[in-house]
Amino acid sequence: MSSEPPRLGWRLDSVKGLSHGKPFFLPPELRKRAVRMVAVVRGDYPNESAALRVVAQKLGIGSAETLQNWVKRDEIDSGQRPGTTSEESAQLKAMKKKIAELKQMTSQ
Repeated sequence: MSSEPPRLGWRLDSVKGLSHGKPFFLPPELRKRAVRMVAVVRGDYPNESAALRVVAQKLGIGSAETLQNWVKRDEIDSGQRPGTTSEESAQLKAMKKKIAELKQMTSQ
């Protein structure tokens, strides 16, 4: 038996119990790696869609659209694209939860 640590380069189709149509959480390491790979290979393809398809297929990500969403999220979070960052989104969610709790307390 080998005592090698698990590799991060695994494919999703190798995950037992993965069924289509059900949400499946993908590790943040895979997301980061995929976004980095798109940035590296983008110039090797005629357009971004082609780069997204190739990277998604190589890493076993369900669709190029999923990877495109990750790339957009990364661009927003890094300030390269306008939009609400993940941090701002989390803050808004927490504030809405607090407001709902306060409303419930005052209505009792």
